Amino acid sequence: MADVWNYRNAEHVRTMLALLAPLVAAARPREFADKDVARDQAKAFLMALKDVPADVLEEAIANTMVEGVKWMPKPGDLREACAAVVDGRRRVAARKAKALAEDCAQCGGSQWETVVIDGVERVQRCRCFALGLELMAGVEARLSLPPARSSEGEAA
Repeated sequence: MADVWNYRNAEHVRTMLALLAPLVAAARPREFADKDVARDQAKAFLMALKDVPADVLEEAIANTMVEGVKWMPKPGDLREACAAVVDGRRRVAARKAKALAEDCAQCGGSQWETVVIDGVERVQRCRCFALGLELMAGVEARLSLPPARSSEGEAA
């Protein structure tokens, strides 16, 4: 997947600063609020999260805020939070794909349908199977993050 962020792009730096502002406000004492330090931090986050779409990062930051912020997360911490968001989206897409097949009147959930071609009965993949693959591909194409890891280091 192509990079989403460029730390040399002033607009990207401003956007990252805006995204990180809630975390900074929640985790950092006011006496450390220095604009130059914040800009450097934003550039570091941009480099570490360069392939993470803004909406995924925004959701990860919101989830981190809901969990309670006791310290300013490091870029790797946010990357793990982003991976958890991606995992969640993959699970949702998989459930939708499964529901498409289960509710399909054409194949009755088998994802195979019988068709007659040139007078011969044949079995082919049902359209619900292709739609399910499209759902999953749409998530996978946009989100290149690996699966999140649990605290024990095992894949979640």
